[in-house]
Amino acid sequence: MKESSINLISPQRTETSETSRIAESLQRISSISLVVFLFVSVAIGAIYFAMRVRFESSRIRRDQLRREVSALADTEALLVALRDRLKVADKILTTQVNWALAIGRIAEFAPSPTLASVAVDEKHRVVLTIQTSSLEDNFPILTALVADALAKRILSPEIVSFQLDKDGISHLAVSYYPVLSL
Repeated sequence: MKESSINLISPQRTETSETSRIAESLQRISSISLVVFLFVSVAIGAIYFAMRVRFESSRIRRDQLRREVSALADTEALLVALRDRLKVADKILTTQVNWALAIGRIAEFAPSPTLASVAVDEKHRVVLTIQTSSLEDNFPILTALVADALAKRILSPEIVSFQLDKDGISHLAVSYYPVLSL
């Protein structure tokens, strides 16, 4: 009987020059591919590391700025309140007028026992209510109002109402716009 052997290992082939060139080329390509792969991996790793460092520094800076902004929130609130108050003060100062002359003229028109009330609206219209003991006591008041209107110290004088009660006391209401100096 013949002994038979089973050989699972392929028999060695003789390499030809062509196959040896292909093998060398494949070896070079695989070496170059490995170097390129390592270079690209290192580059990607370096880029990732740089971006991570930049991200962390940005996050730290953001947190720092948030703390600074929150620390300045009270100061901002005070500055906003101050700005609003200054706007109101500026409005008051620009619309403020000198009423001293107008009040002095009111005292001349109707001395204190005859002056019942004084009202001034937003448009600076003055309404005087005057009580006198007789009808004739109103004439000097009306004459003074007309003289001031002619002298351009008051504008648009008008008798708003007039009443004479049964005791002879007269109630006169007049309105006008004083010429005010700023």
